[in-house]
Amino acid sequence: MEEIAHFAREKISYIKPLGEGDLFRVFLATADYLSSNEPTTVVAVKTLKDGGEEDACASFEREAECCSKLQHETIIKFFGMSTEGDSLMLIFEYMDYGDLKHFLRDRCPTSGTPTIAQNNYPHLSLTHLTSIACQVAEGAAYLASQRFIHKDLATRNCMVGDQLIVKIGDYGTGRQVYRTDYCMVSRDTSIPVRWMPPESIRELEYTLQSDIWSIGVVLWEIFTFGEQPWQTLQDHEVLQHVTANVLPQPQECPDDIYALMLACWKRPQERMPMNTVHTNLQQILSSTASE
Repeated sequence: MEEIAHFAREKISYIKPLGEGDLFRVFLATADYLSSNEPTTVVAVKTLKDGGEEDACASFEREAECCSKLQHETIIKFFGMSTEGDSLMLIFEYMDYGDLKHFLRDRCPTSGTPTIAQNNYPHLSLTHLTSIACQVAEGAAYLASQRFIHKDLATRNCMVGDQLIVKIGDYGTGRQVYRTDYCMVSRDTSIPVRWMPPESIRELEYTLQSDIWSIGVVLWEIFTFGEQPWQTLQDHEVLQHVTANVLPQPQECPDDIYALMLACWKRPQERMPMNTVHTNLQQILSSTASE
């Protein structure tokens, strides 16, 4: 396991809020000398709200430990933490264009009025979309190789940076921003039912195989420019529907990529391994880029 780096609080300067969850806030900030050759780095800082309970502090510490184990170019970089003062602070890589779901929706060809955000990558070609899919699949394959079960693979939990770099990870604000993507199953538990396979919805259990199903849904999201899966169905209708049906082929999605989605939505032990999904996308990207 990577040792968790600790930073002095005075090295962090807040710029503006980025969002919040029930127990924490996220800020855009600068950090001085996170590495010896970088005088200043723009970062995202996650900090507990005032009066954070002991359970919240323990959850933060577990998050830091987990993030320190997952070091890969397709995963949001965790720089370290600060334990000085009254609350804990986690320091993450900042991705300029925010979450992938919002990024895709802003650039949907049928969305109507262009937005300011479209000035950067105003048109996403088939090659762009395939590259995004390939990067997310690479990150998911890395997580699977570490036997790490994500439980919530979705475009809302991926981030976009310069040069159309996409990484798995978020700052924990997705459940607040995309509340309708989650179904409450108890007072304290919500699940991303539209991204889950039938066996996980029934048993509320997550496995490496359930992550494979989810990555198929992520591919579908990418090629629909961020549509919500099964958007015409109520949450309680989804389980019955996914038991006997699959999401339709997106209008502009090539057959070979839709075939990968279908391979992710088979019975648990028949699903295509995550690394094979990535390898196939690499091959498709190579052939698409050369056309």
